[in-house]
Parts: sequence; structure tokens; C-alpha cells
Amino acid sequence: MKPIYEVLIDNLDKIKEGGYLRGLLREYNLHNIFAKLYEYHPKMEDANFLVCFIILAYSNKCNWIANSSKDRRTVKLEIINSILRDSKIEPADDVEILAIKGNAMYFADIVNVYLQSQKNRDFVNLISLMEHATALNRQAINREEVKDSDMKSRTDTLSKLEDFERQIKELQKNIEKEFSTLDEALKNEGKNKISDDIDISVYENYLYSRLGMI
Repeated sequence: MKPIYEVLIDNLDKIKEGGYLRGLLREYNLHNIFAKLYEYHPKMEDANFLVCFIILAYSNKCNWIANSSKDRRTVKLEIINSILRDSKIEPADDVEILAIKGNAMYFADIVNVYLQSQKNRDFVNLISLMEHATALNRQAINREEVKDSDMKSRTDTLSKLEDFERQIKELQKNIEKEFSTLDEALKNEGKNKISDDIDISVYENYLYSRLGMI
């Protein structure tokens, strides 16, 4: 399945059609994330414009954000111009300004949830390993007198801890590599890098929604 930003770029001319974008969001199970935009912006063109903008401006590996030589504002303006040119929609001026500044709380919240939804299983595995490592570390630093019979268990614990720490570092490198494009865009916007955020509660809720559990 192609990333949604690729599908969107190839079909911006269909955005003016009433149900195309909302159907696409449902196909990728992103409709719940963007539902509030349609509540805040009852004019379909305004909401569709903002949805397109968020996807193109905040999708990892999207071509629009891959060029780190351009400042973030320039990239945003180029995305906006491309959406307007190819879709022929005419959003309100204040909606275009909102896209550039992102200064409304509800808009920032939607962007954040969309960012979180892009996390992958590496984040889940990382947290699991960190939790195991913490538990093992507690055992390893137990200051009670260690009997000879307990030495083997202590040695095994330290060996497992070293292995977990090695796996943690490897996962962290993988995550940083995978999300380097998005991290750079967020950094240029003054936001925290997604690779540094190991909270997966939003990601888990997204997975549950895909399974129809919430």
C-alpha cells in the first residue's frame, strides 16, 4: 500500500470532489484523526485544504520535506501553492495563514496526533526493552550481601542487561535513521523530534482503532 502522501500528490486534482479525500482518509484509517477539522471548518474546501497540507507537510519521507536546504516557511508556502494550483480549490485566507503559522490549539493537536500515528513497532519494542532493562538493573544493583549460590544468577542478570542495552542502542539508531527526514522538518519548526518521543499511547490507540477495538 503506497504511503498516503504519494497517493495524495498524484490525485490533488480530485480534492475538489466532495467525497474523494474523506474516502481516502477512511481507506488509510486516518478519518478519526482529521474529523475535528471538518467540525471546525464546515466549508469543505477549507477542511480539505488543511488535511492535504498536514499530510504533505508532516509525513515522514514525503518529498516536500526532504530538502533540508530550504527553510520551513518556504517549504510550507511551496506545499500550499502546489495544493492550490493542482486542486483548484479556494480556501479562505485565514485558513492559509493557519496552515503556515499553526497557531490554533486544535490545529496543533491534530498535527501532533498525525505525527504520533506514524510511529512504528520499533517504538513499542524500544519501550519494552527499556522496561526489561530497568527491572534487570534493579536486580543488578541490589546491595544486599550476595551468597555464592546467587553469583551465577547475578552474572546472568548482568549479561542480559548488557544485551538489552545493546538492543536499545540499536533500536534508537534505527528509529533516528527511519525518521531523520521528519525529525529535521520538526527541528526546523522548533518542535521536538519524533525519534526522541517514546510515548506510544497515541500510537497504540491508533492501532486499536485499526483493529476496531475503540
